Amino acid sequence: GDFSFKLKNVDIEIQDGFLPVSSINMTRRNLYNSIEEYIQSENAEVKDKNKNNTAVNPEDKPGENSSETKDSVRNISGMDSLIPSRKDFLGILNNLITANNGKDEKSKYSQEDNNKYNSIKENENNAVDNVLPKYLVTVSRHEQLKAVMDMDRRDIMVAVNPVMRQKGTVTIADLTRMDSEDYFKKGYWVKCPEILKSEFKPFMEFLYSLKNVRGVLTSNYGVINELKKPRWKDKNLTVTGDYKINIFNSFSEIPLDIDGSFMSEELNLRELKEIENKDDKYILLFGRQEYMISEYCPIGAFCGGKDGNHACSAPCIKEDFYLKDRMGEEYPVLTDIYCRSYIMGPDPKDITGEAEDLRNLGYSHFAVNLTDENHKETEKILSSITKGEGVEKDPRYQGHFKRGVE
Repeated sequence: GDFSFKLKNVDIEIQDGFLPVSSINMTRRNLYNSIEEYIQSENAEVKDKNKNNTAVNPEDKPGENSSETKDSVRNISGMDSLIPSRKDFLGILNNLITANNGKDEKSKYSQEDNNKYNSIKENENNAVDNVLPKYLVTVSRHEQLKAVMDMDRRDIMVAVNPVMRQKGTVTIADLTRMDSEDYFKKGYWVKCPEILKSEFKPFMEFLYSLKNVRGVLTSNYGVINELKKPRWKDKNLTVTGDYKINIFNSFSEIPLDIDGSFMSEELNLRELKEIENKDDKYILLFGRQEYMISEYCPIGAFCGGKDGNHACSAPCIKEDFYLKDRMGEEYPVLTDIYCRSYIMGPDPKDITGEAEDLRNLGYSHFAVNLTDENHKETEKILSSITKGEGVEKDPRYQGHFKRGVE
């Protein structure tokens, strides 16, 4: 895995019975955290001891027999003592076992184990996670939003993308109005554009004006850095990195200092299995993948009459457009209010049927990205997601889930 320690010799005593892989993974994580806490506590004791024993002799010359030099030598030579001995290591294991088995079934440890890592299907009325919702559904159209709201599930959070410009999209004005009217009883998230140039400041002011927003989904590093400023502290927003941040291993998101992130779409099942600290990671179960984003809009150029002398007639808000290749595949072309175009994949990625396997690996947060789906299609997708069934009939397009990028 991605832990900093290696165990050379391990003695295992196996008893009859069954233990879910998720429980084994959780025990390994707890063991790693316990070892880290042990080293940190030992390191603090060494520093305090050295500080108390440090005395400067005025007759000592710097670099010879001074106390500073001796303490430095003691610090270096004492590093080995920070590693747990066999006896201490067994003590750490015993504490973990006691914490696991010595409490009643209603203990905090047992609740977290059941809620986050158990592979048994969860209750339909399962509540939303305090920080990261179990299901995050990105919508841009009113009929998609209505379908999500009609399901009225507490474990589903909607993320609204208010900058897209297609037929029936939720606009910035619409979202502002719905926010003021408390349309979202449990709050909602906002998906931020990947590219913000001169629009950056107005968009961030719009985001700040929303009173019921609970989280932000973005792959824009400028937005992430802006949300860390003191001004946003009172908003208490959950910040999650979209799949375009391309989290490829367990350490990619550390410099970003965000609450959660989507795993890279380039990872296959084996690589997803090797990821540690899965608690704050999202897996995209269903949705079209973006192939290209461009400042050039083919809809405006070919169908909207846009040129150097004429403004675009905005046909994108009246009907849907596609690019067709020589094989007859149709690629949806989406646009936003800044006249950028997005070319999407011809088939939505669908790994909803593998959700149970992903839960067994330790993943507990999943996402859906809706683009041109209507109300009925949205209902079908969400129903399949919550039931752990595949949305499309086989053969389904599964992205890199089975084959990777090699």
